[in-house]
Amino acid sequence: MNPAPDRSIVVVAGDPGPAAALSPLIGRLRDQGGPPLAVLAYGQALASWRDQGFAPRALADEGWPEAADRLLGDMDAGLVVCGASVNRLNLEQHFIDAARRRGVPSLSLLDFPTNYRARYQDAEGRLAFLPDRIAVGDADCAREMAQIGFPAERLRVVGWTGLDALAGFREKWTPEARQTLRQGLGLAANDLLVLFVSQPLRELYAHPSLRGQGPGYDEHQVLALLLAGLEGLAPDLARQGRRLHLLVRTHPRERADKFREVRGRDVRLIPSPGGQALAEAAAADLVVGMNSMLLLQACHLGQLVLSLQPGLQGPDSLHTNRRGQSLAVYDAAQVPDSLARALLDPDFRVQALAKLTDLMPDGQAGRRLADLAWAMYNGAESSLTQEDQA
Repeated sequence: MNPAPDRSIVVVAGDPGPAAALSPLIGRLRDQGGPPLAVLAYGQALASWRDQGFAPRALADEGWPEAADRLLGDMDAGLVVCGASVNRLNLEQHFIDAARRRGVPSLSLLDFPTNYRARYQDAEGRLAFLPDRIAVGDADCAREMAQIGFPAERLRVVGWTGLDALAGFREKWTPEARQTLRQGLGLAANDLLVLFVSQPLRELYAHPSLRGQGPGYDEHQVLALLLAGLEGLAPDLARQGRRLHLLVRTHPRERADKFREVRGRDVRLIPSPGGQALAEAAAADLVVGMNSMLLLQACHLGQLVLSLQPGLQGPDSLHTNRRGQSLAVYDAAQVPDSLARALLDPDFRVQALAKLTDLMPDGQAGRRLADLAWAMYNGAESSLTQEDQA
């Protein structure tokens, strides 16, 4: 009598952030062999995973929630691993619900510590789509989630998988590579490059589950403040024979030409060609944004990061701000002075950068996530020790 075939591990995501966070897990599961692996994608996750050679299956826009139950049955799922998104489809929620009804264990990965409840709640605001386990990046995140109603026993700390690739990048990144990138963008040797990291906040907080819960600012306001502050510095720099360049990097969920109408006077605006986020961050003299994963990555690359969150409502989700490792500005009136210090004050820069010298992740978050997934698949998750989860 032939043994029963292994049940499959099904991985699902739709947004680029969750897709990137789950990529280390998919790579490990694929390379280690074992049970069949089914990668299901919609939205921007589809192109992201195709580019990485994961051969995802595209999910349709219609037919839910019935399609989730049918797919899990067709694939004989033994574990469902999902991203955690807030978008118009939120298909991950249907897979978590279908897994629960089928008695299949489910695991969700939180890619960034924002919008906790919105990722798992129904139209009435109830946490109706909780998986069996949620993997989070750090103990602060787990504590914050428990404080707003998430069952603590479902939370597991694995680290931020989005930081795992930084060690390899830092080993390959050289002064010559930095110079080549800057020259390719049209910079002279002593020019200054500021990278603006956008996020689709205006669109995101128009979502029904997040309406009225915005942070008090959006990407258009922040870019306008940043550009105005840089324009104030540009004339003095020009008298020194130096020019300011602002590289504008849109988020994968944004149109590449989103800021096409924004014009600089003395500051040269450069639309990012895309595709090399870490290299652009590492090549900049200053990285500016709000609270995105790329800002966190830039800090861990030893780059000076300015987080502009004017009129912030609610807690600051960028934990490097809370720890003083990035520079947070919550008052719009302080933006010009903060930019001047961050770009032009050598003593200030040395002191700020000194706080980043030991800021390097261990690169093992993907391994810990894979260990958690395997334990759940094998029904042995409770055997994981606290050391394994740290």
